[in-house]
Amino acid sequence: LHFDPQKLDSFTEWKMMGVRDYVLGLECGNCYPDGRDQMRKQKRLKFVEPEQKLDYTVQIELYEK
Repeated sequence: LHFDPQKLDSFTEWKMMGVRDYVLGLECGNCYPDGRDQMRKQKRLKFVEPEQKLDYTVQIELYEK
């Protein structure tokens, strides 16, 4: 997994490991899973303006064992 953490600093990886189920989530975002309230308190909340376009590159490489 390759990306520029300076540009994409809110990239989140999460897992759900249930009985016979496994889910891996890779999510690009403009805030952390803690929520906007926490980021606002920390003065880290970012905004995307209407019609503003942001481009990010995420490269995923999978290897077979």
